[in-house]
Amino acid sequence: MVKRQTVWLSTMMVLSLMLIGYYTVGTNTTATNTSNSPVGVKTTGSEKPSVQTESAAPGSSKLSGSDYFAQLRMDAAAREARAEDQLTAIKLDTKATSEQVAQASKKLDQLQQLQGKLGTLQDEIKGQGFKDVLVSEDPDTSKVQVVVEATQLSNDQVVKILNTVHNQLHVPSTDISVSFHS
Repeated sequence: MVKRQTVWLSTMMVLSLMLIGYYTVGTNTTATNTSNSPVGVKTTGSEKPSVQTESAAPGSSKLSGSDYFAQLRMDAAAREARAEDQLTAIKLDTKATSEQVAQASKKLDQLQQLQGKLGTLQDEIKGQGFKDVLVSEDPDTSKVQVVVEATQLSNDQVVKILNTVHNQLHVPSTDISVSFHS
């Protein structure tokens, strides 16, 4: 009973934070963006970065730097909370088999470890001189997206970020997308 109340309470907290963020961002009429579309850097099989334009999230490119990253963080937190809630619900389900419960526990542990690694990785990339950084991984495809707050990125900076992500998460460089937002 207590675990269900905890899950319910954490779900309500996430929803309330999302609403607060929605209304805060929705009423901000002075937000500007100096770059219309962030530039993403994708790597080819030869490990040489190539530059291509990509949009990160619909409607989010109109936000200023700190608002943009706050919105990205809220979206990522909501995704993580949904995944945690689904796995916790499986663990608490009395109809679930012991194999399903064990698998859900394993995935929940992996998700929590990944969250810790992503936080460490963000701090490490921030230490490279960026004002703000967001690193997220798509759990379905294992592709990593790195967004840094900068007016532009040099090839050396991109390679340094790619190496940092590769060393921390052991993800192939071809599955890492680096973009910037100012």
